[in-house]
Amino acid sequence: MEKPDAVSSGDRAKRVRGLNQDFGAGVFLILLAAIAYLAAADLRLTLPSGLGPGTMPKATAALIAVFGLFFVIQGLTTLGARLESWSLRGPIFLLGAVVVFGATVRTLGLAVAGPAAVLIASLADRGTRLREILPFAVLLAAGCILLFRYALRQPIPVAPFWLGY
Repeated sequence: MEKPDAVSSGDRAKRVRGLNQDFGAGVFLILLAAIAYLAAADLRLTLPSGLGPGTMPKATAALIAVFGLFFVIQGLTTLGARLESWSLRGPIFLLGAVVVFGATVRTLGLAVAGPAAVLIASLADRGTRLREILPFAVLLAAGCILLFRYALRQPIPVAPFWLGY
């Protein structure tokens, strides 16, 4: 009887060192970090009064790059699943969710833009069921409203069509 941890000869052929999924993920994270860092390049890290507006985005970009470097090294030094082709469905719906959120949050408010973004993003996976994602979208939006509008007192419109600003 074969051990559960054992890799069959068919699976071993699909595992490679170098251009594998870990390496690809690492390169993607490093590129993402570089784009984020460049986008925040004009923001100052510190101000005379303390941390500046560039501290968080630049620190986050640096951490993402470190994780990316870790995955690149792991991909080059260990056997991993071979890179395969992928569908554009995920990136299109995730990017679409961000665009819809940005286009509607000021006019329709967080009460509409939040659930709409979650519902659109959920289309990235074919297995998503509306009865599962709808309560999640509503609860997530409610949590965001409580956090950003009331706890952090950010000037984000909740439902301008109904409650005003």
